[in-house]
Amino acid sequence: MNASAAMVEARLQADGVFGLFDAGGATAWFRLSEDFKDPTVALRHLRIDLDGNLRIYSWVAAESSWKISWQAVQNQCDVFGFCGLYSLCGSTPPAPPASAWQIADLGSCGGAAVAMRALENTVLHSLYPPRDAEALMSSEACRRYCLDDSSCIAVTVKNDGSGLCTIKRSSFIAGYSYSAVAATSFLKTCLVPQAVSGMAAAAAQGFHGGAVDSRRRRQDSTAAIALVLLITAGVFLTAELLLFWFVVRRRRRRLDVGDIRRPVSVAEELQVKMLHGDLVRLSIEEVEILTGGFRAKLGPTVFKGFLSHRATVTAKLLTGAVVSEREFLIQVVALSRAGGHQNLVAMKGFSFGSEKKILLYEYVRGCSLDRWLARRRVDRCGGGWRQRMNVAVGVARALRHLHLGCKTSIAHGNLKAANVLIADGDPATKVADYGLQKLRQPAADSSPETLPERDVFMLGSRQWRRWRRGREAVERAMRLALWCMQESPKLRPSIAEVVAVLESSLSLELPPSP
Repeated sequence: MNASAAMVEARLQADGVFGLFDAGGATAWFRLSEDFKDPTVALRHLRIDLDGNLRIYSWVAAESSWKISWQAVQNQCDVFGFCGLYSLCGSTPPAPPASAWQIADLGSCGGAAVAMRALENTVLHSLYPPRDAEALMSSEACRRYCLDDSSCIAVTVKNDGSGLCTIKRSSFIAGYSYSAVAATSFLKTCLVPQAVSGMAAAAAQGFHGGAVDSRRRRQDSTAAIALVLLITAGVFLTAELLLFWFVVRRRRRRLDVGDIRRPVSVAEELQVKMLHGDLVRLSIEEVEILTGGFRAKLGPTVFKGFLSHRATVTAKLLTGAVVSEREFLIQVVALSRAGGHQNLVAMKGFSFGSEKKILLYEYVRGCSLDRWLARRRVDRCGGGWRQRMNVAVGVARALRHLHLGCKTSIAHGNLKAANVLIADGDPATKVADYGLQKLRQPAADSSPETLPERDVFMLGSRQWRRWRRGREAVERAMRLALWCMQESPKLRPSIAEVVAVLESSLSLELPPSP
């Protein structure tokens, strides 16, 4: 890269575009906020927060508050040192914590032997710039290599079949750990802990300064230890009493078995495993309880339920799911991260059984797009072209987030009017059933197009059916639909270009006939 093409400026523009620009003003890299070109947003700012993540904030005038419309790192555990040096970030803490281990770099163990501490489902990373080296070898060979190499501090081995071994040579180590991580790490540690702390050594050196001072120090130390023990016992006893009161109180509130609002018992709630944020894992029996025995049917495989009086949810029974539990967990965690977008139905939990696989989503009070359009035909009101355009923009924004806004691109795979929800009293359109094709038996498909390209085709096909009887006011929308329906995937626009056209008044050339 020559000097004129070097990146010289990072800039946040008024319409929500954050990019890197070279000396000539050309864009070398950019990202769009979720409310890109939203006319209701007048103020935006970019900042690095105390947790080390870079975010764009937008001012919501109706709520008189700032909201996050984009962030650089979706998974906070990927931010180096978020939980501190020598510690692991994750939904469940490791035991013992990494901060309690003494990292061995030859001389630091004082002649004692060293060993490799195994950390399952864990990825370790180093302070930037890393001094990592990569090699292809088995897990045992990778561990042995680090043990024999005096400059090696830790290694991370991928368990996805690639055999990639990443060798860490920096003593500044942090990492993240949760059940869906397909990797094992080994940390070099001393077999024998340090016998005497610095404070104890200093006390021993001053012993001969006077017997009176020594006895006074011992008395003060004994009193301090007794006080700490009393406080700890009091806190522990108080916590036990509060927990007992909470369990008894919740059990008294349990409703009859036949009531659809019957909550999951407290004992069962305390056993719920947290995977990522608010994503919960329930047994099949627990899902049957919260749905009242699958009686409140919303669709062929969708049921209404109540999650312990806190929130109304929908339970979707997956048909044709043939993946292993590990593959299921990986995909569920990815979908739960993607579901934070305002135009996507958020995932709340899941259940994995040998015969039944169930996903729990937020409950959207309203109806699907096909019913919404049918209702307006009966009432002889089409909802107006502006309202239909808003629905199209919401669906396009949802697909843009799935294709481009996630750490790994996610295709919807089954975009249709029944999977687009129109909420009562809420202008935001929500897309459901996204990314489920990876959980089902793959069908034979000889089409050369990818699943994201297929999503764009289905979006254009749906819009063409809705708009083909329009007049001049929708000519531009019809042209966009024809571009999306081109036989060659290379001629179709990306989902980001679709959103940009729908949100603006850009003119379009007449496309070839699809």
